[in-house]
Amino acid sequence: MTKQERLQYYFEFTEDDLKNNRLGKVTAAQQQALQEKTKKEAIRLFGIFAGVGLLFLVVNRVRFPTSNSSFSWTILTLLLVIAFVSITLRIIKRSNISLNSISGEVNFVWEEEKIQDAENIHQYTTVYRLKMRVGRISFDVDKSLQSIINQGDNIRLYYTGGGDIISAEFVEKP
Repeated sequence: MTKQERLQYYFEFTEDDLKNNRLGKVTAAQQQALQEKTKKEAIRLFGIFAGVGLLFLVVNRVRFPTSNSSFSWTILTLLLVIAFVSITLRIIKRSNISLNSISGEVNFVWEEEKIQDAENIHQYTTVYRLKMRVGRISFDVDKSLQSIINQGDNIRLYYTGGGDIISAEFVEKP
């Protein structure tokens, strides 16, 4: 399998998709794939918030069986509202399917991010995210992409206004 074919497999696009992207068009199949991806993310995000909320509700009832249950329901409702707002904002961002492209050398970097602990506001957890930078644009990527694209490879990425890479191709260095 060539590197280009591996890119196609990784980003789930066809040669026809790539031809259309070169012409500035997003194919119906790519739009459908983006909608499915957004739907799965929304369900997962809602599930996480609902699960945390229900866990809080159960723990609160076990630890404080005689306490006022309206507080527990308020927290659960608050978490579900936060989930709904987060999902809505992500759907709005993802709905921008205007096509953009960028070409240049790939630079993989690990970015460190400190996330505040929910239980202790004075403690932080360090999270490392792999970023692929091409020109002025940066994308969150999975480490497995490094087995296809090497540091310094010249590449052209086609991505939506919502930030999703929908196709890519290796290009000759100028």
